Amino acid sequence: MMIDTNKFCISLPDEKKDNILKLIKSLLHSKVCTIRDFAKVIGKLVATCPALDYANLYIKELEREKIIQLIFNDDCYNKKMQISKIVKNDLHWWVDKLENGHSRKLHDSRFQITIFTNASLSGWGATDGNKQIHGHWSESEKSRYINYLELLAIKKALVELIARRRDVRVLLRVDNTTAISYINRMGGVRIDYLGRLAREIWQWAEKKNIHLFASYISLKENITADRLSRLPRNDDTEWGLNQKYFDKIVPVFGRPNIDLFASEFNNKSESFVSWKPVAGAVAIDAFTVKWTDLNFYAFPPFGLDLKVLTKIKRERPSDIVIVPL
Repeated sequence: MMIDTNKFCISLPDEKKDNILKLIKSLLHSKVCTIRDFAKVIGKLVATCPALDYANLYIKELEREKIIQLIFNDDCYNKKMQISKIVKNDLHWWVDKLENGHSRKLHDSRFQITIFTNASLSGWGATDGNKQIHGHWSESEKSRYINYLELLAIKKALVELIARRRDVRVLLRVDNTTAISYINRMGGVRIDYLGRLAREIWQWAEKKNIHLFASYISLKENITADRLSRLPRNDDTEWGLNQKYFDKIVPVFGRPNIDLFASEFNNKSESFVSWKPVAGAVAIDAFTVKWTDLNFYAFPPFGLDLKVLTKIKRERPSDIVIVPL
């Protein structure tokens, strides 16, 4: 490793970088390899992690694959294995970073943002000290274990509170040690669904050059986030047409591609626009989106019908709009 005190970064010597690239490319070009050779590459990459930002994130699937192969091959490292698509994708990430001379910046210990999160069995809550947000779990989410819900609460909090921020360090205050571990280790290999959710969180952060660190806070201290996670559902905010009547509309007018006034709980199309930042929404505030050629469905809350009709008159779309008469 080389430490540049002028640029405050850690990088790899060119010779070491070239050797690792050679190993990765050889693996990518091979249809099969021994588990031993695969494990050697993992070892080289693990040793390289301190020199590349987000590198630990792209080790976990490789380690998982190695463990699975050893289980199916009675711990025999000489057995042959095929490389899965997701592992190949992660190896290509390494090739890209190494070939383009990426390094890891030495960050100071200061955090620009602190976010407190909490999950209960009914919902989640979070605050950054200025804004308070909360939501409720869908029926499918309610069936999940609390460790998953704590990680999901972190994901939702990040998306809603810092969607427009970049190049920042974020301190997450969480009262669940499993969630803390999966954040700080950029995933894990023991519990598949937790590892995949942590990967989603970190890949979202990577795109924005956001660095996360989670630390423990007791439930007694995490008062605001805990209270927000237990707020009762307000059904008045979940505005939507009864599914029975929506199903009668579709055969007549066709299935829309996007729901303009929805949440993650009542959307009639996979793509939807929400009134606030939520995970899964393709845009925020339907009135900021151009409606022409969208093939949309719109069931606006009472009070917005005149605003909707004005926008329709101006943009002249031809879609499904439900308004009271």
